Amino acid sequence: MYSGTNYTAQLVNYAWYSANASGTTHTVGTKTADELGLFDMSGNVWEWTWNINTSYPSGAQTNPHGAVSGSYRVFRSGSWQLIADFCTVSSRNFNTATTKAGDFGFRCVRIAP
Repeated sequence: MYSGTNYTAQLVNYAWYSANASGTTHTVGTKTADELGLFDMSGNVWEWTWNINTSYPSGAQTNPHGAVSGSYRVFRSGSWQLIADFCTVSSRNFNTATTKAGDFGFRCVRIAP
């Protein structure tokens, strides 16, 4: 599932990823908003999170809590460099919190004026 659609064929309307980004980041809000009115929650830049990387427990989970300490932070939801498969809301990876890359960032949400 992507933010805004469940269909890879529609992702082009909601996210910047390797098939449509021309190798660069894009201004937020230039794609269609998702059902919550949020832009760019899939693709464009990987979203750094506060979560410390850990394996999820086996079996079904509801709002699992991660580790309380560790060296690696989680980033989610793909970027302009990657194929659609990495832009799902469940896509996650990790790296040290000091890592820098042209497709890493964070997402801010605010109420429109």
